Amino acid sequence: MRTDALLLRLQTEAQNIDYSEKLNFARTLCEESPSVINRLALYNYKSLEELLSFEFKNICEIEDTLVAAMEAELTDYLDAHISGNEEYKQIIRIVSLYLSFITHKPLHPAGLFTSDGSYETTLDGSIVCPLRAAEISKPNALCKYCSSVATRGDYDA
Repeated sequence: MRTDALLLRLQTEAQNIDYSEKLNFARTLCEESPSVINRLALYNYKSLEELLSFEFKNICEIEDTLVAAMEAELTDYLDAHISGNEEYKQIIRIVSLYLSFITHKPLHPAGLFTSDGSYETTLDGSIVCPLRAAEISKPNALCKYCSSVATRGDYDA
């Protein structure tokens, strides 16, 4: 599958989602209470908004089996962690595929797991996640699809 075909599929799926009020609500929630859940929601809605207007510069091939594997693992993960809210599950699935295969951005916002609110980067510009090394081996962990790398010590090893 080409990345432009995946993007078109994701944009088509996302077009019918009314997210603008939810994006504004998530912004307000993050201002009032910047909890992990609120920050993840805001990141997902902002990413959905970005996806709808994204245009390609570098088209490449991606393995259909890799996309299918991530979608299957996402479904299992979301079914285990989010009950009932099918629209939000759809948003997370669309956004996660977009971030992983189209923009190569992390699956969570900067600083979600750091005290200073930023990502640390390596010399080659890779984004470092302080939880990746501990989380990647867990069942249904999506870390293997995320563009971030393990902590600097684990990365350098």
